[in-house]
Amino acid sequence: METPLDSATSWFLESLNYASGVLEVRVAEGILSSHFEPLIIGAVNLGPAQSVDVTASSRHYLLQFQQVLAYEVVLESYARPDKHGEASRHRLRTYARSEYLDFIASHTSILALAAEPYQHFALVLADEIINVIAAQAPEVLAQPVGGV
Repeated sequence: METPLDSATSWFLESLNYASGVLEVRVAEGILSSHFEPLIIGAVNLGPAQSVDVTASSRHYLLQFQQVLAYEVVLESYARPDKHGEASRHRLRTYARSEYLDFIASHTSILALAAEPYQHFALVLADEIINVIAAQAPEVLAQPVGGV
């Protein structure tokens, strides 16, 4: 699903708050540095690389999911593609069918008791993937610098 988040390549999680069925996720844009520095992992120098950082120029957004039945946060390095999902470059993805929905259906009574049809939304960030089961897509609201 297309959102303003698709206009940048990197977004970082600033905060996540859940209360009374509402999930609020604040994200900040990652800006590619113009400086190259050596990328050293362990004792191995992998050569010059540019960092991606949250700066004073970064945009900030608040995503508000209503009527949330379940959510999870997965570190991106441990995530794997959903076998039911279609390849997408969107930062916010929608699935009518997914392994996460299958998990929720088989391990809870949420979907059987829900009054409305629910969908799986996946917010793909630089370091995390946030999976959300909700009745509708979130509002995506631009925030002033500082994320007020």
